[in-house]
Amino acid sequence: MSVLKKFRTGFVTVSDGTTIGYRIIGNGPALILLHGGLQSSLNFTTLATLLSTDFTVYVPDRRGRGLSSPYQEKDNLLTEAEDLLTLINTIDAKQIFALSSGAIITLQAALMGQSLQKIALYEPPIQVDNKLLRKADIELLKKTQVDYTNAMRTGNAGKAFVTILKGTGDPGDKSLFTILPAFIISPLLNFMIKKQEKKKDETELPLAELVPTFRYDSRVVSESLPLIEKSRTIKAEVLLLGGTRSHHYLSVALDCLERSIPHVKRIQFEKLGHCAADNSGSPMIVAETLRKFFLGKGSANEPANRTKL
Repeated sequence: MSVLKKFRTGFVTVSDGTTIGYRIIGNGPALILLHGGLQSSLNFTTLATLLSTDFTVYVPDRRGRGLSSPYQEKDNLLTEAEDLLTLINTIDAKQIFALSSGAIITLQAALMGQSLQKIALYEPPIQVDNKLLRKADIELLKKTQVDYTNAMRTGNAGKAFVTILKGTGDPGDKSLFTILPAFIISPLLNFMIKKQEKKKDETELPLAELVPTFRYDSRVVSESLPLIEKSRTIKAEVLLLGGTRSHHYLSVALDCLERSIPHVKRIQFEKLGHCAADNSGSPMIVAETLRKFFLGKGSANEPANRTKL
């Protein structure tokens, strides 16, 4: 049986008329899982299934992906936060896990609504003061944005995909995508992307649809800096998550949030990277940590502390 047959689907409509679709599985208190860039709800089917024994898990597609309406050019961080807040209010959710740019959107929504009681964030790539970053971090982030923009301008989705992987993927990744020069791997990826689009696999969104949405994730990141200071007013318990294999700039963002958020706990996963929660990562490890946090086994209402797993 296809894993998707275990899920139900639902929809909410935001004030601007946009429809946000989501997948549902399980029974128990409502728990939202919000994906990051170059992802859709389909990337969290394994994590959702693992958590469905204790929760009714809602996995929305952010606008521009899968079950949801397309992006509009005016859309930004506040727009996506309103999307999430609409779902939170509709299902009366009190807890959420979010990854990467989805974690930035979650922070913004939490500040706008303050109804969430427990929030778990995995490496939000919040734009921090450049003085806190290494020179290599600054150069990497700038190159990623410039190369992605240029690749999309020329319709080279393969090169854009490689650029995203090198800028956001884990350092030390030895896949062919990151080892080979872009001019060699890009033509192969363009061929693969076109072939994947024709295949129409129901278990994943084609890269042809996902790669163009990365520019909206870049917009979310570019508007995120004020969230560090504003997070001092968050009333919810917050669990910050990260991996030892991830880029240094992601750890810096977590450092800043850890100092700002009042009720916070931080966990670092040994030998895991940025996409540990993804189907292709280590969702079982992430699921067990989330289960303990959301079921109340250990509280974040204590002085900030770090745990390694």
